[in-house]
Amino acid sequence: MDEKLFSLVEIILGVLLALVIDLLAAIASALSVGILGAVVHAFTWLLFSLWFTIKGAKITDSLAGRYLIPIAVQAIPFLPTTTATFLVSTYMENNPEKFAIVESTANVAGTIAKL
Repeated sequence: MDEKLFSLVEIILGVLLALVIDLLAAIASALSVGILGAVVHAFTWLLFSLWFTIKGAKITDSLAGRYLIPIAVQAIPFLPTTTATFLVSTYMENNPEKFAIVESTANVAGTIAKL
């Protein structure tokens, strides 16, 4: 059986942190007509991306994984964005066999970008 990249404890702590960030972003958005909330989300996702990189994440290390996942999650209304993105990303990293198409697409895109 494969070892999971993120343990249950890490996922729980990440979700709690993401929920706090989503709450802060909602308050910031209400006070600034959405601008500060977007800044909070962007900065937070950079920190989560750093955490994923340090953990050795493969799927979310690509352009598709790093930027398209949050955009896709934001398309679903009434969802805490950072929390949902974190959960989707950790699920993808813990179950890479289900998302091989994302990894192969990222490899093709990376090869094309090098040309």
